[in-house]
Amino acid sequence: MSDPRDHVAPLHLELVLDEAEGYAYLRQQQPAEGEAELPRLVPRRQLSYPVSLPLALLRKKLAEFDARSGETRLVLSLEEIVEMLRLFLPNRIACN
Repeated sequence: MSDPRDHVAPLHLELVLDEAEGYAYLRQQQPAEGEAELPRLVPRRQLSYPVSLPLALLRKKLAEFDARSGETRLVLSLEEIVEMLRLFLPNRIACN
């Protein structure tokens, strides 16, 4: 079986694997000293507070779920998500 790192290396990407947290992602390799920097495959963009907040809260909820449950899938209702956000964004979220 071939290593996935071998497949992404020609694209100047490296595989970052976090086995403890259970996820992996690709990161663009830094150029060696004296090499020209390559253009980014995916531009970096700063996420706004209203976009990053649900991501952080859902990640926390998933970590809590993994720690206390033997289940493999977490399912949240829209109402549960809205309630999590309501603590941080009062008067801005209405659940229909």
